[in-house]
Amino acid sequence: MRLLFSRYPLIALALLAQACSLSADTLTSIPADSEAIGYSGYVKQDWVPAPEGHSGQAAQFQRILGLAGKAYGWDNPGTRIAFRTDASAVTAHLYYSPKHTSTSGRNGQGLFFIDGETQPEWIFDTVSTEKVREPEFVDITFPAPTEAGPHTYEIVLPYGDAVEFLGLTVAPDATMETPPPAPETRYVAYGDSITQGFTASSIDHTYPYLIAQEQGWELVNFGLAGRRSNPKDGTYIADLKPDVLTILMGCNDWQGGNPLKAYQTNIEQTLADIRAACPDTEIYLITPLWVPERWHPRKARFPLEEYRNVLRGIAQNSSDPKLHLIEGPELIDHEESNFDRVAVHPSDAGFAQMAERLNQRLTQD
Repeated sequence: MRLLFSRYPLIALALLAQACSLSADTLTSIPADSEAIGYSGYVKQDWVPAPEGHSGQAAQFQRILGLAGKAYGWDNPGTRIAFRTDASAVTAHLYYSPKHTSTSGRNGQGLFFIDGETQPEWIFDTVSTEKVREPEFVDITFPAPTEAGPHTYEIVLPYGDAVEFLGLTVAPDATMETPPPAPETRYVAYGDSITQGFTASSIDHTYPYLIAQEQGWELVNFGLAGRRSNPKDGTYIADLKPDVLTILMGCNDWQGGNPLKAYQTNIEQTLADIRAACPDTEIYLITPLWVPERWHPRKARFPLEEYRNVLRGIAQNSSDPKLHLIEGPELIDHEESNFDRVAVHPSDAGFAQMAERLNQRLTQD
């Protein structure tokens, strides 16, 4: 299995002009694999045949790991698609594939930016917003620019659905320029469904997105709903080459009754594998968040505080100067309004608080 982690490519304008030659009397198609389109914030990208009815290649993204029967590994929270053009009319073509199979969790709302700015109405989603739906094709018709271009466009994929990119159509007189590079600092957020984003109202209310947006970092969201600590995960994280890494893992270990010693071994192995490959990465180990008392997991065998104590012990016994411990219960006020009906998940208000307080810690150390 080959992992792809490249930043946006730097492209010769001469090659772009050849690849994106434009007709004078019809809309021009820019394929997904054109060098005029840049991709960032993904774990793995593949080129696959476009679905029936569409020609060429589709850009497909995945995060390799996923919960059996749910396929959350096909969701790619915050992955970005960027291009720069002076086109007077631009439409992007997306395919919401059947890869996301969960019948219990789905959120397909994404957003877009023009020249680094977004508006509340600059969003996209499937027509069907049910948890179970058929595949859909979705077109994003961007607002017509009020000023002469070129302009930079960015599409941000949702946190809870599987989306492929099929390319663009642009006005016939358009020219394409080199897409902007990804930010130099790569932030990897590793965790479970809380990190993936459930149950925020949309991707731009999740804590990893809010942190990356505030800091101006490239985000790679490696939060996987349903994930427990796993000794194999460190190698996958290390392959992403993070500059900054947050780890919020333990809620599902607690809910599933994972023994404390196994949890400790898994986290220690994860950290060891990351550090062996990434000696300069700043790692922030976050203890599990506060959970409202009404939440009583049926399979839990030990108090949640005991899992926090495991992480405290790991940090205390470590001589790693770039390993930092953050107390999760301090990140969100202990009020019901800050949490969802599924009480282990923050609400939008809770995520906002969490991102603000995490940002303060990330800039202090």
